[in-house]
Amino acid sequence: MRQKKVKFNKTNITVKVGKKAKVTLKNAAKKAKVTWKISNKKVIKLTKKSKKYAVVKGVKKGTTTLKATYKKGKVKKILKCKVKVEKDAAKTTASVAPGTSAPTQPATPATPATVCSSTNAVCSSINRNANNGAYNSTIIDKSCSKSGQ
Repeated sequence: MRQKKVKFNKTNITVKVGKKAKVTLKNAAKKAKVTWKISNKKVIKLTKKSKKYAVVKGVKKGTTTLKATYKKGKVKKILKCKVKVEKDAAKTTASVAPGTSAPTQPATPATPATVCSSTNAVCSSINRNANNGAYNSTIIDKSCSKSGQ
């Protein structure tokens, strides 16, 4: 009886920053030796490993490769799994200081922005306070004087 080929359960996985994902070796022999390596340790961290699986945790947005070197007797096989780490949507929301309102369009922290919409719109200057990060807006005029706006 011939043993089935050893392989990963998934060859591509996506994990959020701060979350964990499990990658399993299929058809791995009990007496085999397995070593795990990560090509970019800044993107994921290996939190748990065994002969049959590895658990990775997303550290930073990016892409890396998880490698498993499988050895049984004279047979040596290197398996690869591409791991993509995405930012967690809950952690990317901006907070607004109490007593202020969020701008309709985000302003660059270092530069004031002028926001204008359609004809006869109100233009306002949006500035971000360097001390507390709050957004302040000021009405400038009833019409936009900048060309192209």
